[in-house]
Amino acid sequence: MIYLLLASFLWGTSFIAGKFAYETLDPALVVLFRLIIAGGILFPITLRFIKENSQSKVNWRKIAFIRLFDLSSHILIAVYWFCNIHQLQVQPL
Repeated sequence: MIYLLLASFLWGTSFIAGKFAYETLDPALVVLFRLIIAGGILFPITLRFIKENSQSKVNWRKIAFIRLFDLSSHILIAVYWFCNIHQLQVQPL
């Protein structure tokens, strides 16, 4: 239940925080910073997962190959957040 409340809080406040961030920065920079923060949080988690599961029969080369072609989803996420930030500029809070 606590994770649901935390997720709701973060989801609800991201638009307000985005509006304030857009007033001081370019929307592309805001999106870039969000993706850098997310990558910085997930990268150590991923490394720990790989170290714990390196002895298993997981084919990491195949996963890396598939992941290379999955980059288009990250571009779509960046466009989504850019549109959200831009919409906050057009419509007042």
